[in-house]
Amino acid sequence: MRDLENYLLQFVLVYCADDPDVNAQVKKILNNIKLKNKNETLSPQKRRETYMKYWQKIFELLKTSRSLRAHCSYIPIKILMMNLDRMIKPKLQIELFQLAADKHLDKKFFLNYFGLKSCKDFETIQLNQIDSEYVQLQKPKRPEY
Repeated sequence: MRDLENYLLQFVLVYCADDPDVNAQVKKILNNIKLKNKNETLSPQKRRETYMKYWQKIFELLKTSRSLRAHCSYIPIKILMMNLDRMIKPKLQIELFQLAADKHLDKKFFLNYFGLKSCKDFETIQLNQIDSEYVQLQKPKRPEY
């Protein structure tokens, strides 16, 4: 759960400082993570369920909170997209995003999942997927004059 804690501290908590409701929710999640990390008696299955529950809460905040969306140029969502494999274990990604077996995590999926209609900033984002089954996005080439 260290990856989740780092993401919240570095990329979420910073942008929700002006929004007391979201700030309180993020701090509550962080406190719960710290308590769970101290509890060594949790089974691997229980840890996995807890890990997924916290990511679901973060996804809901990223979908609904204005302070984590347009007010900060969607930075927390962009960081998540670019470093997905480092932040969320690849084995858990499909289950966490509740994908069918035939769907893949690509840029279009994320734009729909987080409700990002037409953000030109996302055209240059390259998803950090190691597996060849996932779509690799490239930066658009500039026309040569």
